Amino acid sequence: MKSLMLLAFIFFSLAVTAQDELSHYLDTHHYPFTLEKGFEGLLADTLHARLAPYRLILQAEGGSHFLTIYERLELDWLIFLHERMDMTHFIGELGVSNAVLINKYLETGDRALYPFHKITFLDGLRQYNQQLPAGQRLVLTGVDFERPSTYTRGLKLLLPGQPPPETIAAAIELIRQAPDSGYDCDGTLHLNERLKETLADHEQDFKAYLGSTYADFEKIVRSNGSCKDPLRNRNGHMAENFLALDREITAPVYYGEFGMAHTILKNHRLLASIINDSAPFKNKVAVINLYCYNCTTPEEGASNWALNGIEKDILRYFLPLCEGDFTLFDLSGSDPVVAPYRAYGQFLIVAKGQD
Repeated sequence: MKSLMLLAFIFFSLAVTAQDELSHYLDTHHYPFTLEKGFEGLLADTLHARLAPYRLILQAEGGSHFLTIYERLELDWLIFLHERMDMTHFIGELGVSNAVLINKYLETGDRALYPFHKITFLDGLRQYNQQLPAGQRLVLTGVDFERPSTYTRGLKLLLPGQPPPETIAAAIELIRQAPDSGYDCDGTLHLNERLKETLADHEQDFKAYLGSTYADFEKIVRSNGSCKDPLRNRNGHMAENFLALDREITAPVYYGEFGMAHTILKNHRLLASIINDSAPFKNKVAVINLYCYNCTTPEEGASNWALNGIEKDILRYFLPLCEGDFTLFDLSGSDPVVAPYRAYGQFLIVAKGQD
C-alpha cells in the first residue's frame, strides 16, 4: 500500500513539474502582435532567426478558410518574408489558371480579371509589389486542381493575338468560344480532354505559338488534379506540383497558405509532411498552425478539428497567456516539454474572437 502511495506521489510530482516547465517555456516564448502592424520588434527578430533554416514556410488556415483574418495575415507574412528573407515566390491552394489571373491582376489592377474574394489582400499585395523592381516582385503559383470558374478565363489570358497554326486552330477556337464564366465540372473536363489530345499531337506548334505562356498552358491542361477532387485527398498531387516548381526555379525560400487538412506535420499523408520528407526539403518545412478561439463566419462554423489532440492543453496553458487578439507561440526549440506540440508544427498562433 505504501509503495502504491509512493508511486502515485512520484507520478503526481512529475506531472506537476512537467506542467511547471511547460508554463515557464510558454511564458518566455509567446509574442503578441496585430494584423495592422504585422511582425515587428522582438517577434520579427525571433522569427527571422527561427525560420532561417527552412525553405518552405506554411501558414495553416485554422478555424475556417472564410475567416477574414487570412487576407491580412497572408499579406503580413509575405511582406515580412520578402523583406527579411528575400522570398519572392509563394504558393496557394488553387490551380494554375487562378494564379494566372491573380498575377495579371497584380500587374494591371484590372478588376475584371479577378472578381472574387480576397480582393483586400490582392489590393494590398499589388500596392506593395508596385514599389518594387520587376525582378523582386512577389509571384503566386497554384499547386492545386483547376477550378471550372477560372479554367477558361485563365487559358484565354495566355493566348496571343495572332492567328494560330492550322494544326492547333480548332483547339484554340474551343478556348476562345468558351464562356468566361466557365463550364460545369463535366464540361470543363471534356474541354480539357480535347485540348490534351491536341497538345499531345502538336506540342511543338503550341510551344511556338504560345511562347513564354506555354509553361502555364501546359500545367493547366496536363494538371494531375481534377475538379472532382475537392473531397478527395489532394495532398500528394499538390506536393508533386510544388516539388516540380522547385525543380524549375529552385528559389531559396517559399511561402504558402493552406487549410489545416494539408499542414499538420505529424500526419505523413499531408502536404507539409510529404514535402518535409522529400530530399530537397528534408526537415526544411516550417508550419505555423492557427487555433481560432470563439471564432465564427457567416458561411460555416469555425472548427479547430486538426488540433483536437492538443486542444485541451491549448485552452489550459496557451490561451491564458493571450492578452490580445493574436499571439504567436514559438515551439521550434529542442526543449522536450513542447515536443508534443511541435510535432503538429513549429509555431502556433492563437487568434481570439475573429469572424
